[in-house]
Amino acid sequence: GHFGSWEVGGSAASLHFKQPFNVLAKRQSNYVVNEYIKNAREAHGNKMVWLGASVRHLLEVLRDGGIVGVVGDQRGPADSPRVSFFGKPTPFYIGTATIIAKTNCNVIFGVVIRQKDGNYFGRFEALNKEILPQELNAKIIVINQQYADFLEKMIRQY
Repeated sequence: GHFGSWEVGGSAASLHFKQPFNVLAKRQSNYVVNEYIKNAREAHGNKMVWLGASVRHLLEVLRDGGIVGVVGDQRGPADSPRVSFFGKPTPFYIGTATIIAKTNCNVIFGVVIRQKDGNYFGRFEALNKEILPQELNAKIIVINQQYADFLEKMIRQY
């Protein structure tokens, strides 16, 4: 299942920072669903960047001081490195963590949660770069573990 509201969160964040986000996401297999999600995410100026040959573009955005958002709510392929998620070894995609590890960019994990009254609120946490190891593959695992820990904490809390 899904947790949080990416569409509301991305729009609210770009409006708050008065700067559009370049949002990395995986295309949906259903064209109609894909277009609906794309339109919702781009409604307030954000730009969708589809998973694939987009890494170079994201690196340019980061180099130029732009903001990149990643919709990280899907399990990685079976052969991906695993991190602990609810006590189980779980594969996570390594692409985003690799970009983070290679660029040393600032990272904020976030979720936007819908309340029973229809309002939303966000919870955010910065990546702790002080505990990252030097070796690239180890750094990628620690980044993904921090993200998994954040998601698990939010799911348990809400």
